Amino acid sequence: MVRFVVQWLIPIALAIFAWVDCLLTPRPYVRLLPKPLWALLIAVP
Repeated sequence: MVRFVVQWLIPIALAIFAWVDCLLTPRPYVRLLPKPLWALLIAVP
């Protein structure tokens, strides 16, 4: 069970957190790439 949590649930939770953080970040604070591209890069590993 611990192995399942470490291999699947933690990475999925971190990816969801990163994606939501990307979507909620104001546009002026996003550098280098446009926000939709950042969201796509987070969603597609």
